[in-house]
Amino acid sequence: MSTNLRCALSLLLLWTLVSSLTACSEFEADKKLLNTSPRITHAGDSWWEGEELHFGVWLQDLDGDGVDLFVDRTDGTEVSNILGHGKVGLTATAKYPGTPHELVIEKGEVGGTKTLTLTPVDLEGNAGDPVTFDLP
Repeated sequence: MSTNLRCALSLLLLWTLVSSLTACSEFEADKKLLNTSPRITHAGDSWWEGEELHFGVWLQDLDGDGVDLFVDRTDGTEVSNILGHGKVGLTATAKYPGTPHELVIEKGEVGGTKTLTLTPVDLEGNAGDPVTFDLP
């Protein structure tokens, strides 16, 4: 390959790289993303206080919608009585890792299950990936 051809290819590669970086820098940070699914960025810091299970969950939603949290036992039964921050209309921010929430479930609601599965659903009905964690 001739020196001129290598130089031309190098310049073309450099131009492609610079134009890609310029396009990325022109992205407007104030643009709002629409219809993104919420996600649980962290779950499972859990402990018992007497007859109550406390656990932490961090929720992120890139378009900032409120999030409902569905909590299921191992057998698929939904845990309906969630105390603490509750499970309906939880705040979720776009910035990682999201908004922290402390949830509380009474021992009778846990029903002897060894794991809980959490599924976030935003107010537009977009469901995020479920997360399963072991109870202490």
